Amino acid sequence: MRLIASFVFLMLAVSSLPAKAWNIPGHMLSAAISYQVLQQKSPPTIDKVKAVLEKHLARERLSSHSRRSNVS
Repeated sequence: MRLIASFVFLMLAVSSLPAKAWNIPGHMLSAAISYQVLQQKSPPTIDKVKAVLEKHLARERLSSHSRRSNVS
């Protein structure tokens, strides 16, 4: 029985599909949740996070996607 369980676990681990949550909509969802939490618990932190994101190397590409998605 233990051999069968080990085999099933191994097959599931090897054949698992990549997580779909870490695409652009998944990132935007986690950012929206984080923003809501910061609004409630630490509003001054929002400006600090924005300052860090302004320095991000892919800022232009990411902000153009936000404009296409009507997200600001």
